[in-house]
Amino acid sequence: MNVDRAFAWTRGRLSYQLQPLDEVARDLHRWYGLDIVVTDTALARLRITMTLDHATADDAVQRLVETLGGRYHRVGNTVRLGE
Repeated sequence: MNVDRAFAWTRGRLSYQLQPLDEVARDLHRWYGLDIVVTDTALARLRITMTLDHATADDAVQRLVETLGGRYHRVGNTVRLGE
């Protein structure tokens, strides 16, 4: 376990290395109140490697979508990936 990465959130940074999308989605819900809904089963199986450093909710969504290479639709705090 990388201790620096595990405690990065204490410095406003979320860091992922090959983490399942559902784990990343739980963190984004906890930090930003975002409800991530994955409508594409291929996306749901992907593992995420990315870092969010003092990001806003909009920045987090944009970075996630860029990392996944997919499309999304957002209404309020609900983000539907794969649409």
